Amino acid sequence: MGGLEAFWRRREFSLALAVVVLILAVGMLRADFLKPENLRDILLNASIPAVAACGMTVLIINAQIDISVGAVLAVCAVVITILGGAGAPGPVLLLGAVAAGASLGAVNGWLTTYLKIPAIVATLATLGAIKGGLVMATHGASTPAPAALTTFGNLNYLGLASPVWSAALVCVLAALYLERTPAGRRHYAVGSNPRASELSGLPVQAITFRAFVLLGGLVGAAAFLHVARFTPVYPSPPKGFELEVITAVVVGGTDIFGGRGTIIGTVLAALLLSTIGIALTFVGSSFTALRSEIQPAVQGLLILIAVLYNGLSRRGN
Repeated sequence: MGGLEAFWRRREFSLALAVVVLILAVGMLRADFLKPENLRDILLNASIPAVAACGMTVLIINAQIDISVGAVLAVCAVVITILGGAGAPGPVLLLGAVAAGASLGAVNGWLTTYLKIPAIVATLATLGAIKGGLVMATHGASTPAPAALTTFGNLNYLGLASPVWSAALVCVLAALYLERTPAGRRHYAVGSNPRASELSGLPVQAITFRAFVLLGGLVGAAAFLHVARFTPVYPSPPKGFELEVITAVVVGGTDIFGGRGTIIGTVLAALLLSTIGIALTFVGSSFTALRSEIQPAVQGLLILIAVLYNGLSRRGN
C-alpha cells in the first residue's frame, strides 16, 4: 500500500515527464516542432482551459461536476463584447465577465445544493437553456472583440503572451486557495465524506455552493482571455471545451469521486493536452486532416485510463 501511495504522489512528476517526452519525441520526427514559437503556442493554447480547469478541480474535489462550462464561457464572452461596445475599460470587462460567470455558477450551485438536483442533470439543463438563450438574444450573430482587449491579447512579456502570464497568476492563486487556506481545505473534507463533514459542523451546502460560484467566476476569467485571443466572438460554446477542461482535471489526478486532487496536476495535464493537440499537426498530413476527430478520442481515452487508475489506487488504500 505504501508503494502505491508513493506512486500516486508522483502523478505530477509523471505528467511533467510525459510532456517533455512527447515534445522530444515529436521533435525527433519533426525538428521544426522544437522552434520557440511552437513551444510558446503550447503554453498559450493551454492557458484558457487551465484557468477554467482550476475551478473545475475545486468542484470535482468537492464531489460535484459542471458540464455547462462551455456555455457559461460563451455567455461571459458576449457580456464582454456588450460592455466593450459601451466603452467600458479593460478592468470593467474582466469584472463583468467574472460576475456573469459567478452568477451562472450560483444558479448551478443553487439547483444542485439546495434543490438537491444531481449536478450532471442540473448543469445539463442549464447547458441547454444557456445555448438556446444565447441564440435568441444575439440572433446567432458574431460580434467583434473590444479593441483594447485584442491589444492586451497581443502583448508579450519575456517572450510569452499576456494570457499565459494571466493564466499562471490565476493558477498560482487557485493552488494557494485550495491547499493553503482553511476554506480551500474544506472542499477536500466535504468531497471525502460529506456526512462526516456535516456532523463535524462544517456548512456542507455553503461550501459546495461556493465551489460552483468559484468555478463560474474562473470561467468568466477564462472568457476574458478567450476574447483577448479570438475575434469575432460567436454566441456558442467553443467546440469540445467542456471535455478538455474535465479531461485536464481528471488526468491531472483529481478523483472524480471527490476528496483528492491538486491544481498543479491539473495545469500539467492541460499542458499535456495542448502538446498533444499541436503535435497532431506535425506528425503527418493524414493526422492533421483528422485532428478534430482524433483529439476528442485521445481525451476520452485519457479520461478512461485516469478513472481506472484512480479506482485502483482507492482499492490499494
